[in-house]
Amino acid sequence: MVPSVNGFQICEELSRGPARTPIIMVTARTQKEDKIRGLELGADDYVAKPFALDELLARVHAVLRRTQPRVDKVTIGDVLIDFRLRHASRGNRKIDLSHREFEVLRYLVERAGKSVHRDELLRSVWGYSDAPLSRAVDNLIGRLRRKIEQDPRRPRYIRTAHGDGYCLTLDD
Repeated sequence: MVPSVNGFQICEELSRGPARTPIIMVTARTQKEDKIRGLELGADDYVAKPFALDELLARVHAVLRRTQPRVDKVTIGDVLIDFRLRHASRGNRKIDLSHREFEVLRYLVERAGKSVHRDELLRSVWGYSDAPLSRAVDNLIGRLRRKIEQDPRRPRYIRTAHGDGYCLTLDD
């Protein structure tokens, strides 16, 4: 019902492109056949009007989680992290990371080189719909720095993006 072009056509074009674009169809079409058609044409989700904003946001986050590339292993400096096995080590020495520390680290690794806001981490990793005023992210980042960085006071890999959050830098 998009002016001058059909939403199904847009969905089909986007899903055929070389760069896979996540698609959520938001539409007034509520018939089962329309939903099936949209999903078969490549939509990742289909939301019929009227809808609650918090439900749409939850669906957006779910689609982004599913479509975001997953990293299984990464080396940060001299630290090897295997997300699949939930194992981290520096040389032969194991590094104990909590479940949440692994998840925040994976989130940062998958967005390496980009600033990730505290609120984004609270929504995506902690699961909050509204990001509360909390130092939980800052405290967790401090713990990760102590475990991963050679000098946690002068971090090389997990850096603060002042006023924006944190940015993970990987060696080439």
